[in-house]
Amino acid sequence: MGLVNNGTEDTKGDPLRKEAYALLKKAGDEGRLNFVGNVEGSMVPLGACDIAVCDGYSGNVMLKTMEGGGKFLLKSLKAMFLSS
Repeated sequence: MGLVNNGTEDTKGDPLRKEAYALLKKAGDEGRLNFVGNVEGSMVPLGACDIAVCDGYSGNVMLKTMEGGGKFLLKSLKAMFLSS
């Protein structure tokens, strides 16, 4: 489990992310979950964590960005293969 943040350092983020980090780290230290720390949005699709924790706004932006990138990639590949 990773906390989506604007950097991997434990001091990064606004008060909400800092408080969430402290709570998740405590639960990880107690063995209640496997907390890997802060992860940047670009690290999530690359497998930095199995579960990405974030607020609804950040999660929606990250999800829509990944969807748009995937659609662009597929459209570009299709155009490349059909042009020959």
